[in-house]
Amino acid sequence: MRVLPKLPIYLLGALLVLVFSCTEKPAQKTVSLGKSRPKSETKRTNMQTEKKSDTLRHWVNYYANDSASVQIAAVQKDTTQQIWFLDRFGKPSKRFLLTDSSATEFVVRTWEFRDSSACNEAFYNWLDQAGKNKSSVALNTGQVSSAKYQLFVVSEKHIFELQTTKAFDAKKWLSWLSGNEEFAKMRYQLIIKPKKKTIWLATK
Repeated sequence: MRVLPKLPIYLLGALLVLVFSCTEKPAQKTVSLGKSRPKSETKRTNMQTEKKSDTLRHWVNYYANDSASVQIAAVQKDTTQQIWFLDRFGKPSKRFLLTDSSATEFVVRTWEFRDSSACNEAFYNWLDQAGKNKSSVALNTGQVSSAKYQLFVVSEKHIFELQTTKAFDAKKWLSWLSGNEEFAKMRYQLIIKPKKKTIWLATK
């Protein structure tokens, strides 16, 4: 007899369970088949090419956007793997082939050293073989032998070398270089020309 008064509660509970079980579930998010299909390698290759191109564009801006107007129009990485004398003393930090607006081509190399002593040692060793027939060149007065036009700059921990087959305005490049943190303070500046006296510029 005590069960009968509770019967409506059981019926109400059963009715609620039935209502919730019949409630329509929310629609699931549609999954695109394109996401699960294999991707074409063409797009990935194009993205890699664009990324590489963008990296070189940074260097074009680096050389071209300046008040000295060295007017570099194109930059390529030097992939010749040619070994240079200074490579034995310090790892080259930059090595590029540049082309300016007049189609003149430049080879640019920069070496970085652990400190000023290591930088000086590399420079002095370079001078010991930079003369005619690998002879030694006197500091601040000697004649550097070269078949090309060159700009050679030594700072506290970096050495910069610019090389080309045509005469160029070295002072514009020195002005541009002085705006770079690594060469804000230059210790030696050499303008080298084929069969002409090497110009050693005074430094502050």
